[in-house]
Amino acid sequence: MSTILTLCRMSVIFLYNRLFGVYPVFRRILVVYGVVSLMWPVVIWFAATFRCNPIKGSWDLSTPPNCAFSLNSLFVSMESLNAVLDIFLVILPISKIKILHLPLQEKIGLAFVFLMGGL
Repeated sequence: MSTILTLCRMSVIFLYNRLFGVYPVFRRILVVYGVVSLMWPVVIWFAATFRCNPIKGSWDLSTPPNCAFSLNSLFVSMESLNAVLDIFLVILPISKIKILHLPLQEKIGLAFVFLMGGL
């Protein structure tokens, strides 16, 4: 599931790069955001796998594990980070819409289109 979300997020990052990539600072923000987005499923996998001692206790119910934290707390924290990443992705193009040479009504409409992409 996290891989699918990451691939969807990366497709939007590539779209933003194509639309607004002429701005060097914006491109750097997209690169950093892309790296963080790519690391997100890796961190989830490592945390879920190596949270118990012995490691086998993470998936084998017959082995009594000594876990540092529960899967519920891991998923709540990771999904909170996912929500923050998604909100940032939706808000990110608004900064570039402000500098377009368009009437205010069209800027608002364009911002609304980008914000609706977050649903």
